[in-house]
Amino acid sequence: IVRDGVNGFLFDQTDFVRSAATTVLSLMNDYPKYLDLAAKSYHEYKERLNWTVAVNKVVDLIKSYC
Repeated sequence: IVRDGVNGFLFDQTDFVRSAATTVLSLMNDYPKYLDLAAKSYHEYKERLNWTVAVNKVVDLIKSYC
């Protein structure tokens, strides 16, 4: 679901707190970078991460087996 650097960030479990805090601080200090992430996240939602898209994929799968 999360595409690293596109609609969020992925972190190693062993270093999650430091990595997440560093990333959040970086975004807080770079407003254009934050706006870019927000826009890309919204695009991912509209194109891939919503109920309409999910249901259409399921319907297409069912139709392909009929």
